[in-house]
Amino acid sequence: MTIKTSWAANYANWLQEQYQVTALDDADEITTPFTNSIGDDIQIFAVAQPDGSLELTDDGNTINDLQMMGINIHNPTRRQVIMGILEQYTVKLRDDELVVHGKVNNFPSMKQRLLQAILRIDDLSQTPAEGQ
Repeated sequence: MTIKTSWAANYANWLQEQYQVTALDDADEITTPFTNSIGDDIQIFAVAQPDGSLELTDDGNTINDLQMMGINIHNPTRRQVIMGILEQYTVKLRDDELVVHGKVNNFPSMKQRLLQAILRIDDLSQTPAEGQ
């Protein structure tokens, strides 16, 4: 095994150990090893669709957390930033949920796109709250 293969395999093994999946009535809750700006583990939800496809969602947690911190996501500049991030990662905003939809075999790339969007949007917590 080469050094590159060794560290990549070690990381993959570590990463796999960090994820927790909990079966819910209508979805699987996936707890990731990543944390958001308030220190909570980032969770996403995998929902099987009637047509056999898969939907991944943050269940509205990203936007809700920002709003709880007083971040006005409807501010034109922030809204433009959010929409740009969503477009970059091909993620939809449905009500206040970040959502990706696709084939089950595309789960790895769907999960990665959603997580990247969550982390980038969560960074808006570093901007001044409303009125500042």
